[in-house]
Amino acid sequence: FYTTWLVVRLFLYPLWLVTVSWTEWTAERERTGKILNLFAIMPLTNGCAVLLNFKWTWDLCSSMLRQQGRRGGDDPATSNHAGPQETLIDPTEASTSHISEAGRRRKP
Repeated sequence: FYTTWLVVRLFLYPLWLVTVSWTEWTAERERTGKILNLFAIMPLTNGCAVLLNFKWTWDLCSSMLRQQGRRGGDDPATSNHAGPQETLIDPTEASTSHISEAGRRRKP
């Protein structure tokens, strides 16, 4: 997955932008003399796709690095093996809660 992602999205798409889309647009511009022509759609949409591909690649790599940092770190704040998990309810507050005992029991 990662190999094809890098080759296609970060190498072939930008290469296609420069060699196909841009050259077709410039040839049509020279032929007609108009900057906005039918071939202007190609480099604009392909350029947006290339920018999005770089952004998505950045997001993907950032996510992978964050996950890897969480797995291998000795820091308790980032480690998955930091000991007992904290709960959202304080045990002292649970006993003095306004919820009745019947409301705490599971219903069959």
